[in-house]
Amino acid sequence: MEIPGTRNEAPQIGSTFPKNRIKRGSDLIADKKGMVVFYSVRTEDMDVSSLELKYLQLWSGMNMRYSFESMNLVLPLTQTTNSKTFSGSEYIQTIPYSKDLSWKIGLKNGEKVENFKIPFTYKKMEVTSKNIVVNKEVEIEGQYYKVKELIVDPIRAVVKIEENSNNTMKLLARPFDELELVDEEGRKWSTMPGNAYKNLVEGNVWEIPLRESFYFYEPQKLTLTFGKIAAMDKEEAYILIDTESKRFIEQPSQSIFSNLQVDDNLVSFTVKVNKDYDMNMVGFTKFIDANEKEFFIYYGGRTPLYSNYVKGSKTNFPGEVKIELELPDKSVNTFVNPIRLDLDFYPSWIEEDVVTEVK
Repeated sequence: MEIPGTRNEAPQIGSTFPKNRIKRGSDLIADKKGMVVFYSVRTEDMDVSSLELKYLQLWSGMNMRYSFESMNLVLPLTQTTNSKTFSGSEYIQTIPYSKDLSWKIGLKNGEKVENFKIPFTYKKMEVTSKNIVVNKEVEIEGQYYKVKELIVDPIRAVVKIEENSNNTMKLLARPFDELELVDEEGRKWSTMPGNAYKNLVEGNVWEIPLRESFYFYEPQKLTLTFGKIAAMDKEEAYILIDTESKRFIEQPSQSIFSNLQVDDNLVSFTVKVNKDYDMNMVGFTKFIDANEKEFFIYYGGRTPLYSNYVKGSKTNFPGEVKIELELPDKSVNTFVNPIRLDLDFYPSWIEEDVVTEVK
């Protein structure tokens, strides 16, 4: 494994693969915004697509700083150059303070998970961001969005888009997953799915990271396409439940919610999910009672930051997700019916052939 300015050995741990069969390597680039780790898996005498990726981890000493794990699933490796080699990359937003790190990879070979560890050091690039001011408004199915600027760093480019406060559609989770930037030679930079976020300081401004960047060369022309945008009518972007009468009072006209049950202080219902829709997007972070009092939903893990929370759970089944949440103990923390759960997910999109010249 070679990192800019350093060279390190890449020892293998806990592996029963013959040494001449599987090798793994890594490289990275880091700046003030984060790091991108490029990694590869190469075999000498087997098809790399027969292996599966179980996890990727970044460790600083004894502390894990980043983890991607496929939980009960595994992701097949597919070759990029030939049947012997797989190459991938992982963007990590927070850089650990320590310069001595380890990159760990778990590969599934049949029923066994083989673990590899690559220790390395790195040097962060000290550079200045390039800003391309755009300030162009586009209309997509009657909704208005302003492309404000591009911020370009060595490891990534970020597109900043402002949604018009008068829009009638609410942007949902992962709204700009199909955004794409193209230069005059047809080179493309697409979004990092699921990484768009709202800038809390700038209000209605979204920041959408793109895969990699063009920091080290100067494109003569750049155009932006939007693809499908996840959005739904604001007036329908919630469900309203009366826990006493045990019924949905309001929900979207094209409902995907059913099987509402209220048993003592436990509320549950089913969300129908199309096979092409990401089940991980289904869920709620809180509900609001009739007096605008918020109750955050705690699904386990870290201790909640709020005192007014209730426990919740999600269970995935073929074609549907079951949501359960406990109601507050009325003797401790009262709530007033009905309760409202705002929708940040829903199988609804807007789309129009819009191309914006940004440079």
